[in-house]
Amino acid sequence: MRNEGIMTIGKYIANTRIKLSDAVAPYRIPDQKITDSLQEALRRARQMRPSLCYSGGVLLPEESDVNFAADVSTTVRSELDAYSEGLVFLAAARVLADDNADTLNLALSDKWQARGIEILAT
Repeated sequence: MRNEGIMTIGKYIANTRIKLSDAVAPYRIPDQKITDSLQEALRRARQMRPSLCYSGGVLLPEESDVNFAADVSTTVRSELDAYSEGLVFLAAARVLADDNADTLNLALSDKWQARGIEILAT
């Protein structure tokens, strides 16, 4: 997922769908569930990395940060590029855990969540 050029909301959604093996329409998981999970991943990332609360040295209130429910062509601020993979892992982990309480899914969800946290911590 690295070096994808300008990241858009559509790329975040597509990368999350790829992680969830849900990349071919008709989709099993609704876009809203994925965008809600990406929004939650961003909230978590902002808590873990306070530097992500700033853009160009200006503090961004949470409500004025990226809105993953916006149009898929919307460009996501470049400060998040280095952590896009972590955000996708966290979002996919949440969708997977919510999707099915199956033990294998929960184990994979935990693994993806740990990987997302690891990316954000570095």
